Amino acid sequence: MKFRIAAVLFIVAVAFTVYSNSLGGEFSWDDEYFIVKNPYVRNPLNIKAFFTDPSAAAFGDLAGDVYRPLTVFSFSLDYALFRLNTFGYHSVNLLFHTLNAILVFLIFFAVGKDFFVAVFAALYFAAHPVQTEAVSWISGRSNVLFLFFYLASFWLYIRSRRRGRAALLALSCVLFAASLFSKEMAVTLPLVIIIYDAYFGKRSPLVNKLGRYLPYTLLAGVFIAARDLVLPRFSQCAWWGDSPYYTFVTMVKVLGQYIMLLAWPAKLCAYYFVPISVSLVEGPVLLSMAILSASIAGAVYLYRRNRTASFAILWFFATILPVCNIIPL
Repeated sequence: MKFRIAAVLFIVAVAFTVYSNSLGGEFSWDDEYFIVKNPYVRNPLNIKAFFTDPSAAAFGDLAGDVYRPLTVFSFSLDYALFRLNTFGYHSVNLLFHTLNAILVFLIFFAVGKDFFVAVFAALYFAAHPVQTEAVSWISGRSNVLFLFFYLASFWLYIRSRRRGRAALLALSCVLFAASLFSKEMAVTLPLVIIIYDAYFGKRSPLVNKLGRYLPYTLLAGVFIAARDLVLPRFSQCAWWGDSPYYTFVTMVKVLGQYIMLLAWPAKLCAYYFVPISVSLVEGPVLLSMAILSASIAGAVYLYRRNRTASFAILWFFATILPVCNIIPL
């Protein structure tokens, strides 16, 4: 227990040290539309409007792009506490990022039972520069907020499976709902839970499995229906090059680049535009196909040799699905 407490304190120290320089940042870019110019965030009692009125999400055209009512509600709580003092907003982002790093530690330790691997994973998550936009940009709140509820929900699911407590499963579902209404990326959690059970779960009748998965599936359906009622469109743009094939080829290239950025996060830029690819035989696309094939083959190879590593590879592919432009973003 002492080692775990020391690990948590060390993770907190690293996360704060890496991102403490963000605390003095000002409002920038979309912050003006989500917070500064948005009259709805000036009163947390507008919470009903955050769930039912698309114009409450942001000022101007951005209101028609997002449905993240709990994220907007969090901004309203910030405004009640800090008004337009950006230090408070940045502090909340950093707090959630730090909590997320702790949850990464708890999940990896629960899954793999390897203390040092869990610490390394949490530190890698806390300090990786690809997190800069999510943590340092106030409008990145949706990322750190949805992920907090997502990871907490998954961790409680793991505990509920091992302890057989229905209350933990119920709380996990509540947190999953909160994650969904913070950002739509959360929709992948039912798939992650199914993969986890396939790797680490005890054998149980199919009806028991369906009973566990059904609440998560229903919550995802409720969120999609609510979003469709308030914001009746999913696609934000047309297919790249006006072709699903070009979009597919380009995303093959992008996924390979994402994997490379995990290991070598150089030349990062928040608004880097990827050139559209039109053929599978382009050099960068072929390289990405090789990387993706090796990753999938690695997951298969490691299934019996290092199940935690194999699970982590599938986690990457499962959780990145919402931004694979299956629905053009």
